[in-house]
Amino acid sequence: MVSMVSNIEAFQVLLKQLQHKSADVLSELEAQQVEPLSELHSVIKAKRQSLKMTQQEVADLADISLTTYKNIESPEGNYTKDTLFAVLNVLGVQLCLKS
Repeated sequence: MVSMVSNIEAFQVLLKQLQHKSADVLSELEAQQVEPLSELHSVIKAKRQSLKMTQQEVADLADISLTTYKNIESPEGNYTKDTLFAVLNVLGVQLCLKS
């Protein structure tokens, strides 16, 4: 019985630690700068560069042409949502819309 009580107390301590850690992570996420959609091309380019990938490598992994990828990194680019999501997936970027 004593062992069971000790296990429950240990579990409660771990649970409190996890709750505090979760709150810290949420605070960090809320503090991240949100970019306007008009700057998405810059975010994509910066992410690609941080991953030390070439435009061609991302295009190949997203199964799109290099020209199409270059359009995505261009402020005046013209591309489909499916193409955009393929690139975001390759780069590990999540798109969140807030109102």
